[in-house]
Amino acid sequence: MPSWKKIIVSGSNAVLNEVTSSGGFKGDGSGITGVTAASVTYANVSGKPALISGSAQLATSISGSFTSVSSSLASRLTTAESELGNTLISSSAQIATQVSGAFSATSSSLASRITTNESRLNQSVKTDASPTFAGITSTSDVSVTGNIEATGDVIARNYIVSSSVTYMTQSFSSGSTIFGDDVTDTHQFTGSVKISGSFSLNGESFSTAVSSSAASAGFGSGGGVTSYDNLTDVPSGIISSSNQLPTGLVSGSAQLSTSISGSFTSVSSSLASRLTTAESELGNTLISSSAQIATEVSGAFSDTSSSIASRISTLEGTGGIQNLGRGNSVTFGSITTTSGPDVFGGNVTIAGNLTLQGTQSSAETLTISDQFGFFASGSEGSNVDAGILVQSGSVANTGSAIYHDVTAADNTNPNGGRWSVAKNVKVDDTAVTPTAYVGTVTVGVDESEPDSADVKYGVGEMYITSDGEIYIYTGS
Repeated sequence: MPSWKKIIVSGSNAVLNEVTSSGGFKGDGSGITGVTAASVTYANVSGKPALISGSAQLATSISGSFTSVSSSLASRLTTAESELGNTLISSSAQIATQVSGAFSATSSSLASRITTNESRLNQSVKTDASPTFAGITSTSDVSVTGNIEATGDVIARNYIVSSSVTYMTQSFSSGSTIFGDDVTDTHQFTGSVKISGSFSLNGESFSTAVSSSAASAGFGSGGGVTSYDNLTDVPSGIISSSNQLPTGLVSGSAQLSTSISGSFTSVSSSLASRLTTAESELGNTLISSSAQIATEVSGAFSDTSSSIASRISTLEGTGGIQNLGRGNSVTFGSITTTSGPDVFGGNVTIAGNLTLQGTQSSAETLTISDQFGFFASGSEGSNVDAGILVQSGSVANTGSAIYHDVTAADNTNPNGGRWSVAKNVKVDDTAVTPTAYVGTVTVGVDESEPDSADVKYGVGEMYITSDGEIYIYTGS
């Protein structure tokens, strides 16, 4: 059986020249033939241990073994047993009587103190506990590193905040509240200030202290500001009264027809004459109806010349008339293009054959209803490598190919014409060197082992007999 190797699987009938095992053999050996007991001797077994031939060897042949206890060892064992009986605790009853400081009954004094403490302490007061008390009174300072949350009132004779920022969600104070005790004190509020009651400015009500003109500028004239002129930082260009308006402003609509330069209420005779002339000219030159187009427009005609009629017939063709707009679907008997590239934005349906005389064709989606794609047509006189190429890697127009390799090679492609795969193939390559070969399987018609006549493609192809035995071709 030259160059065909059998693959041994479960259930296969193995035919082997020699078997060497580093892990031994398993089984009852019932299937082994040609091996007799006389052909295997104990002396020929390598690595065998020293066997014990009888129980008598245990007491005499083992180093340190003995059958009787010496008097010295017996005496020492007796002493150890006695000591253990005197010193070991045999039960929990010994703990209450024989352990120094142990007691079994609590004194009345200790019991009373424990009962008192239990009645006073009804919750955990460890450092990591959160106890609750009805009230706390401290005769000294109280220091808190976390937050203080009180559901009731916090009453302090002096409330001192050492932090530079004090945050209050709401703050209520009954009665009158005074901020500062000197006119040089400054109180700053970030945000809006809402006052639901009255507001006094320098002892006067806000409406009295702030005049209407000053209020428009955001300042009060009362309480030290005697006039608008005393205000500082007033934006320029503000008109404070109608007296500032320049003379000559329009005071009423009547001025529009008399005071504005170029205005008029009646049409002059010159303008009236010019308007009349323009109306007459428009009546003579405007197209009043479609009838004028055929007779009065230069180059218009009502009858088609034979030359134009012939050219229109040529454009219409012999088939059905159809629209040729960009959004129309059109049908042609055939299309021939001599330059390109030609771009079709929509679908193109070809009822006949598509013949490409160029070397490449590009399509984002190519759907072919033919059952077989025929490549390398016309190469029947001298076959060439041909197949499918897919873009792979970062180099444009270069990729991986699955193709039909026509170059004959001993063992791998002895007959010439084997399906192969290759990488880094360019779109304009005419010959490809295979990187690997496609494995094929031939199913035999009987139980006979394959021979050289059964080699179809080359190394790596498989052959399966009718009884399920598997072979692989490894070359001649």
